[in-house]
Amino acid sequence: MSWVNSLHGHKFSPVKSNWTLPTFDLTPIKPAFVSIDCGSSELYTDKNSIKRTGDNAYSECNHLLDPASDLQFDGNYWATVNTIMYEVVAHEALYTVKGNTTSICVAQTMPNQLPFISALELRSLLPGMYSLDGRIWVPEHRVIMNYVTNLGPEIEITSAVDIPPAAVLKNAIAATSITRSIFMWTELPETQIPNYLATYFSEVAVLNIQKKRSFQVYKNNSPAPKISISPPFGGVSEDWNGGPCLPSPFSWDWIECIFGATPPASALNRTGYGLTGPLQDLIAVDALQTMNLANNKFTGPIPTSISKNNKLTLGLKMFDVFPFLFQGTTALMEMDHLVRLHKDVLQGRTKEKTLPVQDLGYRNKKTNIIDCGSSDSEPYTDENSITWTGDDSYIQTGESQFVKYSSMPYVMTSLRVFPSRKKNCYKINVSDGERVLVRASFYYGDYDFKFSPPVFELQFDGNYWATVNTTSYDIVSYEAVYTVKGNSTSICLAQTMPDQVPFISALELRSLLPAMYSHVAPNYAMFLNLRVAYGANVTIRYPDDPHDRSWKPGHGLLLTDVTSLAPAIDATGAEDNPPSAVLENAITTSSTLEYIILRTKLPEIKVPIYMATYFSEVARLNKTQKRYFQFYINNKPVSKTPISPPFGSVSALYITNTSAYSNTSFSVMATTDSTLPPLINAMELYTLSNALTDGTNKKDG
Repeated sequence: MSWVNSLHGHKFSPVKSNWTLPTFDLTPIKPAFVSIDCGSSELYTDKNSIKRTGDNAYSECNHLLDPASDLQFDGNYWATVNTIMYEVVAHEALYTVKGNTTSICVAQTMPNQLPFISALELRSLLPGMYSLDGRIWVPEHRVIMNYVTNLGPEIEITSAVDIPPAAVLKNAIAATSITRSIFMWTELPETQIPNYLATYFSEVAVLNIQKKRSFQVYKNNSPAPKISISPPFGGVSEDWNGGPCLPSPFSWDWIECIFGATPPASALNRTGYGLTGPLQDLIAVDALQTMNLANNKFTGPIPTSISKNNKLTLGLKMFDVFPFLFQGTTALMEMDHLVRLHKDVLQGRTKEKTLPVQDLGYRNKKTNIIDCGSSDSEPYTDENSITWTGDDSYIQTGESQFVKYSSMPYVMTSLRVFPSRKKNCYKINVSDGERVLVRASFYYGDYDFKFSPPVFELQFDGNYWATVNTTSYDIVSYEAVYTVKGNSTSICLAQTMPDQVPFISALELRSLLPAMYSHVAPNYAMFLNLRVAYGANVTIRYPDDPHDRSWKPGHGLLLTDVTSLAPAIDATGAEDNPPSAVLENAITTSSTLEYIILRTKLPEIKVPIYMATYFSEVARLNKTQKRYFQFYINNKPVSKTPISPPFGSVSALYITNTSAYSNTSFSVMATTDSTLPPLINAMELYTLSNALTDGTNKKDG
C-alpha cells in the first residue's frame, strides 16, 4: 500500500488533455520514500529534514505557466484540483499498487486552465497499516472544552494498527464535565460516501483509585463500537484494572509500597520528569508519606490535602515551589505552613528564602478575571495558571454566544453579545480610591457566520477608553490603568453605528499596589501603547509578573541581545514594580558610537504620554569598564545626569509631562567617557486621557 501527497509549480504545456507525471518503481526491495520538488532540478533537505529531488527523472513535460485540473492515479479519478492564489492546496490518497509502477497524472478539463503541480510525495506503508511517514496532523480545538497535556514521560503506540505518532497522543481535548459530549466535525460532502475513521485515546494522567474514565463513540447517536473505551495511561493495556502496587513483581517503578492484603503506595518519586500543570489532590492516597517532586514545573495552587498533611514530607526545590506562591487563591498554603515547608522539607536549597514583601501584599489585592459569556458554573484555571469565572454576577444584559471553530485559548471561545441596548455595562466592586489595571479582550471568530467584525466604543466610568476595531480571527485587547472614584467601577460597550453589534470575550481587573504608576495624577487614566521586554525570547506575564502585565519580546535591527549574568535581580526599588524576569535580558549596540532607537505605536497627532524605562547592568564590570548613557527625546537629553545601570538591581527613568506622536524619536546614547555601549532592558509606554468624569450614568447597565 502507498501513500501519495500532491501539492499544486510544475507547469505543463497544453499539448494534450492530460499528462502522465512520474512513474515510480515500486519493486519491493525497500520501502519507497520519494519527495519530488516539481519544476526543480535541485537536490536539497528541507526544514523538516525531508530530502527533496527535482522531477527531471520522473517527467517529460514542458515547463510553462499556471492553473485548474483533474488529478488522477493509475487511470483512476482522484480529485478536481481547485487552486487558490496564495495558499497551498494539498490532496492525499492511500491505495494498493497493481504492478511495479504507479503513475500520477494531471489532466486539463477546461480551456485555458493549465494544470500544474508544485510537489509530489510517495511513501510505502507497513503491511498492517494504512499510513506512516509524511502524514500531517493539523491542530484541532473545540469550544467549551478543556485542552489537556499528557503527563506521562512517553507513550507506547505499537498496539495501534495504523501506528499514529506518539506526539499526537501528548495532547487531547476533554469535556468540562461528564454530562457533556465531544462532537467531532468533518469535511464530508453532502452526499453519503463510504468512509474510514480511526480514533485514538490515551489517558493524560495517572488516575487515583477513586477516578475512572470510561466512554463510548457514537455515530448518529448509536454506539460504535458497542463496548466502552477506557483509555490507558502510557503503555498500560486497556483492560488493566490493578492498583499501582499490584501485582507485586510489576508495581510502578516510581513508587514504594507497604505490602499487605491491599498494598497502598507510601512514597512517590517523580523527580526530573518535566511534569507541568497543577498538582492533583491526594485525599484518597492517605497512606502516602513521602512525595519527591523536584525538578518539575508545576503551576497553580498546592492542594490542601498536601499542604495540611503534617505526616507528608514534600520534596521540592525552591524554583519548583515559588510559582505556587503567587496564585492568590484560597487553596494556597497558610503562611506558617509555608515557613515550615521552607525550613524542613525543601531539598537542594542553598539557604532559607522568604517571600518578598510586595508579593505578599499583592496576594490580598482585588482581582476579577471574567470569562464573558461563559456558561461554566465553576471557575476554571487556564494554561497560564489564571483562574477565570463566568460573568453572570457582573452583568444582567446581553446574551451568550460561542465561536464554533477556533484554535484560540479556551477563554476566547465564549463571548457576550449586546444586540438590543445601545450601551451595556459590567459593574465590578472595588475600594474607593484604588488604582486598578483593566484589560478588555475581544475575539470575533465569525461567531454569527456574517464575516463582519464590528466596530464599537469601549468606556469606563462614563469616560471614553477606545474605539474597538475587531478583526475576524485575531484577539484585540485594550488595557487601562486608572483610579476608581467610589466603591465600584463600570466597563461599558457602546454601539456607535447601525448593525455594529458590540461584544466582549474577556474582562480582567487587578488592583495595583499604592506606589505603582503614582507619577500620573489620579484624575487621569493611562492607556497602554507598548510594553516591551528587550532581548527576551518569549512573552513574560503571570506568574513572573504577579499583576499579569504582558511584556512582549523586543529586538532591534543591528542590535545585540544580551543576558544578565546576575544570579538574581532586585527590582523592589522600581516604583511601578516591574518583574525581575524582564530585567534578565537587554539589547545593546556593538560600539559606543552607535545608539538605540525605540519604536512606538503612538498616533500621528501629539498626545500626553507616560513612559517608564528600566536599566540593569548585565555583567559585573572591572575597574577599567564604565557604562554611562543618556536617554533622549527628539535628540534632547531627558535627565540631567547620565544613567549608570546597577548590576543585580535596576535603575528606572520615568517620563511625564510630555507629549509625543508617531514621529517623536526616543533614543539611548552612550556618553563620551563611556567605555561600553548603551543598553535597555524594558519599557512601558502609555497615552493619557483627558481629565476624568465622576462616573457612569446610573441609567447605564
